[in-house]
Amino acid sequence: MLGDVLAAPVSAGWLCNLQAEAAGKLAPFLAEIKGRLAAEPVICADETGTRVGNAKQWVHTVATGLLTPLVVHPKRKVEAMRDIGIFEHYTGTIVHDGLAAYDTYSTAGHAQRKAFNLATRIRNNQDQVLRLLGDTRIPFTNDDAERSLRMVKIHDKISGTFQSAEGAARFAAVRSYLQTADAHGHNLLDACRQLFTTGPWIPPPAVIT
Repeated sequence: MLGDVLAAPVSAGWLCNLQAEAAGKLAPFLAEIKGRLAAEPVICADETGTRVGNAKQWVHTVATGLLTPLVVHPKRKVEAMRDIGIFEHYTGTIVHDGLAAYDTYSTAGHAQRKAFNLATRIRNNQDQVLRLLGDTRIPFTNDDAERSLRMVKIHDKISGTFQSAEGAARFAAVRSYLQTADAHGHNLLDACRQLFTTGPWIPPPAVIT
């Protein structure tokens, strides 16, 4: 596609350099959306494993319907959540699939999804599982987080692995930008053009209704 747009052949090395440049310009964007997520009343969280070189790492997301950052980390649980920089002082509701590490953030409410043993989970965590009945802001599913990880799984099926941690981090940064722009209905070519000219597109503030 880029070859057609540019009317010139495009090499893998050029694309790799372009991705690195794009990721390097996205620090203000990523900081902005992480700050906004930390102030959201409800966030959805999920993680999925991926291969980076010969090791397994984890791609984490903390998402709403409009903000979808991805973060690659060697760890799955508490250490990763601390380094992501959203959970430490979060006091809203975290929608997740029951991973015990989220319970570390006890000041936040929790709404669990995809319970492995539904009867046991409801009995032991009734306030978490049924929290959405008392707060209509909480989604019925964790789809916002799960959807934001979909391209990671597609990458795994096609490529099998990321060659380096740097490449995985760049992929996550660029996907975070494109997914968030797309969720806002922003033209992706315009978002890319803006990134390389005047700086990253920043989503408009949420409208409180």
